[in-house]
Amino acid sequence: MINSNQASELATLLTKQKAHTDELLALMPIERETCLKKSADDIADITAKKETLLKQIAELDKSRQALFQQAGLKDEKGAMEKFIAMTDASQQARLNEAWQALKTNLENCQRENIQSGIVINACQMNTRGLINVLQGRPAQESVTGYDRKGKGQSSGGGYGGGSARA
Repeated sequence: MINSNQASELATLLTKQKAHTDELLALMPIERETCLKKSADDIADITAKKETLLKQIAELDKSRQALFQQAGLKDEKGAMEKFIAMTDASQQARLNEAWQALKTNLENCQRENIQSGIVINACQMNTRGLINVLQGRPAQESVTGYDRKGKGQSSGGGYGGGSARA
Protein backbone atom coordinates (compact mmCIF):
# COMPACT_ATOMS: atom_id res chain seq x y z
CA MET A 1 0.00 0.00 0.00
CA ILE A 2 1.19 3.53 -0.83
CA ASN A 3 1.26 5.83 2.19
CA SER A 4 -0.48 9.21 2.17
CA ASN A 5 2.82 11.13 1.99
CA GLN A 6 3.79 9.30 -1.20
CA ALA A 7 0.34 9.89 -2.68
CA SER A 8 0.54 13.58 -1.81
CA GLU A 9 4.02 13.77 -3.31
CA LEU A 10 2.77 12.24 -6.56
CA ALA A 11 -0.18 14.66 -6.64
CA THR A 12 2.24 17.57 -6.23
CA LEU A 13 4.53 16.27 -8.98
CA LEU A 14 1.63 15.80 -11.39
CA THR A 15 0.23 19.26 -10.58
CA LYS A 16 3.63 20.89 -11.18
CA GLN A 17 4.13 19.01 -14.45
CA LYS A 18 0.68 20.06 -15.61
CA ALA A 19 1.43 23.68 -14.78
CA HIS A 20 4.64 23.51 -16.81
CA THR A 21 2.84 21.88 -19.74
CA ASP A 22 0.18 24.62 -19.51
CA GLU A 23 2.99 27.16 -19.92
CA LEU A 24 4.41 25.21 -22.86
CA LEU A 25 1.01 25.10 -24.53
CA ALA A 26 0.70 28.86 -24.13
CA LEU A 27 4.15 29.44 -25.66
CA MET A 28 3.75 27.35 -28.80
CA PRO A 29 1.27 29.56 -30.68
CA ILE A 30 3.41 32.57 -29.75
CA GLU A 31 6.43 30.70 -31.11
CA ARG A 32 4.67 30.10 -34.45
CA GLU A 33 3.54 33.73 -34.69
CA THR A 34 7.03 34.95 -33.82
CA CYS A 35 8.56 32.73 -36.47
CA LEU A 36 6.19 34.06 -39.10
CA LYS A 37 7.11 37.62 -38.07
CA LYS A 38 10.80 36.62 -38.35
CA SER A 39 11.71 38.09 -34.97
CA ALA A 40 14.97 36.31 -34.17
CA ASP A 41 15.41 37.84 -30.70
CA ASP A 42 11.90 36.86 -29.64
CA ILE A 43 12.38 33.33 -31.04
CA ALA A 44 15.56 32.96 -28.98
CA ASP A 45 13.70 34.09 -25.83
CA ILE A 46 10.84 31.67 -26.46
CA THR A 47 13.27 28.82 -27.15
CA ALA A 48 15.06 29.53 -23.87
CA LYS A 49 11.74 29.52 -21.99
CA LYS A 50 10.72 26.24 -23.63
CA GLU A 51 14.07 24.63 -22.77
CA THR A 52 13.72 25.73 -19.14
CA LEU A 53 10.19 24.29 -18.93
CA LEU A 54 11.29 21.02 -20.54
CA LYS A 55 14.17 20.70 -18.06
CA GLN A 56 11.79 21.32 -15.16
CA ILE A 57 9.37 18.71 -16.50
CA ALA A 58 12.25 16.23 -16.87
CA GLU A 59 13.40 16.88 -13.28
CA LEU A 60 9.88 16.30 -11.99
CA ASP A 61 9.74 13.10 -14.02
CA LYS A 62 12.95 11.91 -12.34
CA SER A 63 11.33 12.57 -8.97
CA ARG A 64 8.29 10.57 -10.06
CA GLN A 65 10.55 7.69 -11.13
CA ALA A 66 12.23 7.75 -7.72
CA LEU A 67 8.84 7.72 -6.04
CA PHE A 68 7.85 4.68 -8.11
CA GLN A 69 11.07 2.92 -7.09
CA GLN A 70 10.30 3.60 -3.42
CA ALA A 71 6.95 1.92 -3.99
CA GLY A 72 8.65 -1.08 -5.61
CA LEU A 73 7.44 -0.24 -9.14
CA LYS A 74 9.43 -0.10 -12.33
CA ASP A 75 9.00 2.98 -14.48
CA GLU A 76 7.15 1.28 -17.32
CA LYS A 77 3.85 1.53 -19.11
CA GLY A 78 1.02 1.17 -16.62
CA ALA A 79 3.18 2.05 -13.61
CA MET A 80 1.15 5.17 -12.87
CA GLU A 81 -2.08 3.20 -12.85
CA LYS A 82 -0.50 0.58 -10.57
CA PHE A 83 0.76 3.27 -8.20
CA ILE A 84 -2.66 4.93 -8.06
CA ALA A 85 -4.37 1.57 -7.50
CA MET A 86 -2.06 0.99 -4.51
CA THR A 87 -3.16 4.22 -2.83
CA ASP A 88 -5.99 4.69 -0.38
CA ALA A 89 -9.40 4.91 -2.08
CA SER A 90 -9.79 8.48 -0.83
CA GLN A 91 -6.69 9.54 -2.81
CA GLN A 92 -7.34 7.61 -6.02
CA ALA A 93 -9.85 10.01 -7.59
CA ARG A 94 -7.59 13.02 -7.04
CA LEU A 95 -4.56 11.21 -8.47
CA ASN A 96 -6.51 9.85 -11.44
CA GLU A 97 -7.81 13.32 -12.23
CA ALA A 98 -4.32 14.86 -12.02
CA TRP A 99 -2.86 12.05 -14.16
CA GLN A 100 -5.56 12.37 -16.84
CA ALA A 101 -5.12 16.15 -16.94
CA LEU A 102 -1.37 15.79 -17.41
CA LYS A 103 -1.80 13.13 -20.11
CA THR A 104 -4.21 15.41 -21.99
CA ASN A 105 -1.73 18.27 -21.77
CA LEU A 106 1.11 16.07 -23.00
CA GLU A 107 -0.96 14.98 -26.00
CA ASN A 108 -1.83 18.61 -26.72
CA CYS A 109 1.85 19.57 -26.41
CA GLN A 110 2.76 16.91 -28.94
CA ARG A 111 0.11 18.16 -31.38
CA GLU A 112 1.12 21.81 -30.91
CA ASN A 113 4.79 20.90 -31.33
CA ILE A 114 4.04 19.23 -34.67
CA GLN A 115 2.21 22.35 -35.83
CA SER A 116 5.07 24.54 -34.66
CA GLY A 117 7.53 22.29 -36.47
CA ILE A 118 5.63 22.73 -39.72
CA VAL A 119 5.68 26.52 -39.41
CA ILE A 120 9.32 26.63 -38.34
CA ASN A 121 10.36 24.34 -41.19
CA ALA A 122 8.44 26.49 -43.68
CA CYS A 123 10.15 29.62 -42.31
CA GLN A 124 13.56 27.94 -42.54
CA MET A 125 12.89 26.79 -46.10
CA ASN A 126 11.77 30.28 -47.09
CA THR A 127 14.87 31.80 -45.53
CA ARG A 128 17.17 29.25 -47.23
CA GLY A 129 15.48 29.93 -50.55
CA LEU A 130 15.93 33.68 -50.15
CA ILE A 131 19.58 33.23 -49.20
CA ASN A 132 20.15 31.07 -52.27
CA VAL A 133 18.52 33.68 -54.51
CA LEU A 134 20.55 36.49 -52.94
CA GLN A 135 23.75 34.49 -53.38
CA GLY A 136 22.88 33.74 -56.99
CA ARG A 137 22.64 30.00 -56.44
CA PRO A 138 19.79 27.97 -57.83
CA ALA A 139 17.44 26.56 -55.25
CA GLN A 140 17.66 22.77 -55.41
CA GLU A 141 14.51 21.48 -53.75
CA SER A 142 11.18 22.59 -52.40
CA VAL A 143 9.01 21.27 -49.65
CA THR A 144 5.65 20.14 -50.96
CA GLY A 145 4.29 18.47 -47.84
CA TYR A 146 5.00 17.44 -44.31
CA ASP A 147 5.06 14.13 -42.53
CA ARG A 148 3.25 13.53 -39.23
CA LYS A 149 6.13 15.05 -37.26
CA GLY A 150 6.14 18.28 -39.29
CA LYS A 151 9.29 17.41 -41.21
CA GLY A 152 9.31 18.67 -44.77
CA GLN A 153 9.15 16.21 -47.64
CA SER A 154 11.06 17.43 -50.68
CA SER A 155 10.10 16.99 -54.31
CA GLY A 156 12.98 18.70 -56.09
CA GLY A 157 13.02 22.06 -57.90
CA GLY A 158 11.80 25.41 -56.58
CA TYR A 159 13.07 27.32 -53.56
CA GLY A 160 14.37 25.81 -50.41
CA GLY A 161 17.93 24.60 -50.80
CA GLY A 162 17.55 21.26 -48.99
CA SER A 163 15.33 19.19 -46.84
CA ALA A 164 13.74 20.77 -43.78
CA ARG A 165 15.11 20.10 -40.32
CA ALA A 166 13.62 21.09 -37.00
